[in-house]
Amino acid sequence: MIVFWLSQDSNITPPVCLGAYVAASIAGADPWKTGWMSFRFAKMLYVVPLLFAYTPILLAGSAGLVIWVMVSALIGTLAFSAWTMGYLARKTSILEWIVLGGAAALSFTPAQFIFRGGVSGYALNVVGAALLGGIFLWQWRSPDLAAAS
Repeated sequence: MIVFWLSQDSNITPPVCLGAYVAASIAGADPWKTGWMSFRFAKMLYVVPLLFAYTPILLAGSAGLVIWVMVSALIGTLAFSAWTMGYLARKTSILEWIVLGGAAALSFTPAQFIFRGGVSGYALNVVGAALLGGIFLWQWRSPDLAAAS
C-alpha cells in the first residue's frame, strides 16, 4: 500500500507531474513553476505513508488510540503545512518556522511508543500541539513584522 501511495505522488510532483503540467497548460501558466508549486503543496503526501506504517491510523488499534492518532495527525498536518508554506496566521519568522517543524515532528510521533528515558509518544504529541497552539497565538496577537517595516 505504501509503494502504491508513493507511486501516485508522481502525478503531481516533478519531474513527471503530468497533472500539474496539464493544469498549467489549461491556465496558460509556466509548467515548470506550476510543477514546483504543486510539489510544495504535495509534501504532506510523503508523510501519510509513514503514518500508515507506524500508527494505527487505519483503524487497527483501540478506539481511543485511533481517535488520539487522528487528532494528533490533524494537528501535525496543520503544523507541517504551516512549516512548508512559511505561513500560519501570518508569514513566519525563522524562529517560528523552526518551532513549527518541531511541532510537526512531535505531533507525528507514534503515540504508543515509549522512548528512552520513559518519554511516551502521547507526551510528545501534547508538546507538539502546544507548540503549534503557542505559535498560532503568538502570530495572532503580534503584528505582522513584514508589514510594519
